[in-house]
Amino acid sequence: KLLQTKKSSSSMPERWERYSFDQIYDHYECKAQAEDKSKPIPSLAQWLFLRKQYKEFVDDTISFDDPIPPTMGYSYDESHNTPPFYAKLDPERGRGLYASRNIKRLEVVHHWSGHDVTFPDAYA
Repeated sequence: KLLQTKKSSSSMPERWERYSFDQIYDHYECKAQAEDKSKPIPSLAQWLFLRKQYKEFVDDTISFDDPIPPTMGYSYDESHNTPPFYAKLDPERGRGLYASRNIKRLEVVHHWSGHDVTFPDAYA
């Protein structure tokens, strides 16, 4: 059920490979999927599957070598601490990030680490 869209891959529009990112985003109704707060948080098995697929179809040189399991976030610093928050699906509030400890005023709790993955083109 993870990453399902309302339209199947067989509903590819003609000349889809010429579509812009925005046209693909609109065609597959990604906004609704992105804003759906009821979808489950991915399990470790799902994360590992997605990483394997990314490596196979997008970038076979990428290394997912963070010692922190993806279900717990990512290494927050050189000591491999997890960030002070976690993702969960709350029955009343929906999907979100929740503090795992007290966070100090002005404390940086996320920074771009260069580990974000990107998709170079529509084929990826």
